[in-house]
Amino acid sequence: MSTTTSVTLVQAQEMLAAYLTAERLCLQNQSYTIKDRTFTRADLATISRERKRWQAIVDSLTNSGSIRVRRIIPRDL
Repeated sequence: MSTTTSVTLVQAQEMLAAYLTAERLCLQNQSYTIKDRTFTRADLATISRERKRWQAIVDSLTNSGSIRVRRIIPRDL
């Protein structure tokens, strides 16, 4: 993802937390009615899609510095 190079881990974690909060609030109270008018707070599908995107960014930033250990078995040729 190209976004990971321009975003720090802290920023990505903050965005993920914000989308998790928005998703939870949207699930609790998606729409409401006042008199004869109905209002919808936000599109849950969009919030969920963006939350997954930010989760992937956080995952890529936290795994980018990991060390891979490989075992090499020498062979006589």
